[in-house]
Amino acid sequence: MASKAKSVFSVSSIARAGLIAALYVVLVFVFKEISFFAFQVRIAEVLTVLAYLDPAAVIGLYIGAMLSNVIGGL
Repeated sequence: MASKAKSVFSVSSIARAGLIAALYVVLVFVFKEISFFAFQVRIAEVLTVLAYLDPAAVIGLYIGAMLSNVIGGL
């Protein structure tokens, strides 16, 4: 019997990473008044706890942070 290993590149993992990235971007822009000044408080950073639970969250958080910084003007 061949065992099925969890892959970070499976369809469900990519979908979860996309959802986490989208949620990160939405949270940053809902709270944009406190997310883009000299003293930044990003409520979306609460999602980093998901990286302990799901390896796909690491990719999603990376993409979400990159998109937030690019769209936010940094």
